[in-house]
Amino acid sequence: MSTGSRMTSQILNTRNVRSQQTRNAILLAATNCFEDNGLLKTTMDDIAAQAEIGRATLYRHFSNKEELLAEVVAHNLSSLQAQLKTVLKNCQQPEEFFVETVVFIIIESQKSQLTTLLLGDENNLTLINQLTLNNANMIAIGDDLINPFYKRAKAKGLLRDWVNKTLLQEWTSRIILSFLSNPSPKLKTKSQLRRFFYDAIIPSILIEAN
Repeated sequence: MSTGSRMTSQILNTRNVRSQQTRNAILLAATNCFEDNGLLKTTMDDIAAQAEIGRATLYRHFSNKEELLAEVVAHNLSSLQAQLKTVLKNCQQPEEFFVETVVFIIIESQKSQLTTLLLGDENNLTLINQLTLNNANMIAIGDDLINPFYKRAKAKGLLRDWVNKTLLQEWTSRIILSFLSNPSPKLKTKSQLRRFFYDAIIPSILIEAN
């Protein structure tokens, strides 16, 4: 590689690092603003001020508040994914992967202030559906979450006829949203949730489960 090419590569790498740093600062600022001011009252100007950047810089990264909120939620879910890998290490049967994944997401999401903000106001329901069912990043994360279960169940021929990956992902997302938006007083603990999913949900997905 010539000296000129190396310099160009270094400049591009530096710009990429700075761009990612700015993006991370925006996500942190947006999270803080959403938690302090609420979703509806937070403006792009608030987020730019919190991140200590100009409006033009903010809009170069995110075209609107909804896109930014989707990225914040996706970022939080990505963090949960890393933790979930540890939870799933001891799973063996397909149904274990499904139940442990869904229970983990429900329990951990209930601890998040962002979840409370999203689900605590009926005015956010349309936005929630857009985030969970129509956003490309969220769909990709949902795909990753159900994949350990789906590929094992499919390989063993255990999936019921109605189950395909796209429908299962949407169905699972709706179940999780239901538990988060309307928590059951009888299904609060991990053991209670596990029992419910093994008894009520797994038989509707799998032909047989151990």
